[in-house]
Amino acid sequence: MRRAGTPRLRALRAGLAGLLLVPGIVGLPPTSALADDPPVIRQLDVAAVVANDGKLKVKETIFFRDGVPDTFTQRLATSRLEADNWQYHFVIENLAVETGQDFSTESKPESLTVNVATENAGGADADLVISYTVVGAAIQGSQGDTVLTWDLVQGMNATVMSVDAQVNTKAQYSSVDCAAGNPGDPSVCTFYGGGTHDYPAPTFHQDNLAPGQVLRATLRFDAGLIQVNQELVERWSLDRAFTPGLNQLGLSALILLGGGLILWLVHRRIGRDAISAELVPVAQFHPIAENEVEFRVLNGIRPGLVGTVLDEHVDPIDITATLLDLAVRGHLLIRELPRPSAYAPTDWSFSRRPSAEPLDGFERTLLDQVAPEDGTEVFASELSASVVPAIVQIQAQMYADVVSRGWFHSNPQKARRTWGRLAFGLLAAAVTATIFLAAFTSYALPGVALAMLGVIGIFVSAEMPAKTAAGVGLVDGLAALRSILAVQSVDQLPPGREIAQISALLPYAVVLGGLEKWINAIALFDSEAVDDSEEIEWYHAPKGWTLADLPASLRSFVITVQGTLFTRA
Repeated sequence: MRRAGTPRLRALRAGLAGLLLVPGIVGLPPTSALADDPPVIRQLDVAAVVANDGKLKVKETIFFRDGVPDTFTQRLATSRLEADNWQYHFVIENLAVETGQDFSTESKPESLTVNVATENAGGADADLVISYTVVGAAIQGSQGDTVLTWDLVQGMNATVMSVDAQVNTKAQYSSVDCAAGNPGDPSVCTFYGGGTHDYPAPTFHQDNLAPGQVLRATLRFDAGLIQVNQELVERWSLDRAFTPGLNQLGLSALILLGGGLILWLVHRRIGRDAISAELVPVAQFHPIAENEVEFRVLNGIRPGLVGTVLDEHVDPIDITATLLDLAVRGHLLIRELPRPSAYAPTDWSFSRRPSAEPLDGFERTLLDQVAPEDGTEVFASELSASVVPAIVQIQAQMYADVVSRGWFHSNPQKARRTWGRLAFGLLAAAVTATIFLAAFTSYALPGVALAMLGVIGIFVSAEMPAKTAAGVGLVDGLAALRSILAVQSVDQLPPGREIAQISALLPYAVVLGGLEKWINAIALFDSEAVDDSEEIEWYHAPKGWTLADLPASLRSFVITVQGTLFTRA
């Protein structure tokens, strides 16, 4: 067995260390004069016994140098960090102060602190005797053997001049080692040995340990001689929770690929639009004479439904286009009100007009809200309050209309909500699973992959409303109408009916684009010094207003109505 010195050398080193610490030899004042200095232990004897079940019984006999201090504190470790986020846990049992002093303990996750009131300490045999039993110090070695490692001196609030320790065991140990100094980086002890004629039992000696420093003894036993009683747990950390190991990455990839394939198949089976058989015309400029055309709406396709089919949502722009369409068709009069001051915003009022032209359900509901039959005056600035009570009904009627006309397989709003709820449910479950996996395992990455599927599912849910072949044909027809509105010449409109013709197409231009072109075209028919405040049948303005003012008025009207409706949420 290894020996780090002879008994004679040991005595010489201990004597020299003691002389160096005697107050006055190096010009230092006595310890009692330094009120903040830690107490000094002249001699510390440690006797330990290793039982066959791996428990280690430790007894510390303490002799103070300059009299017993008022208090003594020792911190016993109950955990030890190892590499790769692993941690050993220890249990301290049968803690006792055998010399009769009062003591208390303070438990923390990583330690057990013993606080001893030593005012009655002292005696013929020792100043202080502390004993305890450690469970968990016998760990499994890399070769299948048992390794017992414990700091026989640790966590003391005192300077230790000299330590002598001995570990007794009935089992035959194969090696012994000793380290002393700072807990994180101890060096070789002053002296240790075992298995020799002079030192049959493992024996350890160390001079001059500062407060908090350790003397660490290690004994190794062949397999089966001493029972392993370690408690080795994996310590939580983000690195551990999100370990990018082969299994974790493989499972994450499987979840992403498999889940992505399922989402793709579901969208392909349920959410994919049908293939259009033919284009469905919405409106056209019909030739009525040489170099003369007339705007005609086909199949009764209203502009509010046009916008709903295009983006699969009922938006404020669809409501705005419907209001203009109701006015143009004779159901509603939009009146621009005089501004009370130059800096006041423009406002509009709505009045109901008698018309024999039939209305769709959503048009009648909207008309009742903005121009009630009882004559109640409603203003554009108050549309939010007047339309909000019925907006859900209007949306439901519009969604039902696009389904009844055969443009969608099912209600687009319900399709989005159903699949959106499923996606949010998957995301919530994935987040919960990720938290659980991160807290207790190293498989948080697959949980993140599942959460990513939930996020992807939320985006996919927006694409789940599926158009029929007729719906896709209608979209193609709307694209054609958008192109026609962009290139059609104003000069080909029937003379004398230009304003009526442009008025009829304005609601479609609001949804499809090109509004600026056509409202500017109306302004071309302005006559200077002529009051046009009631020139347009469906749009009246204050006295002195002319057609040249129409672009600014309509532009402001569209922006105001959409903005007011957006505030309803």
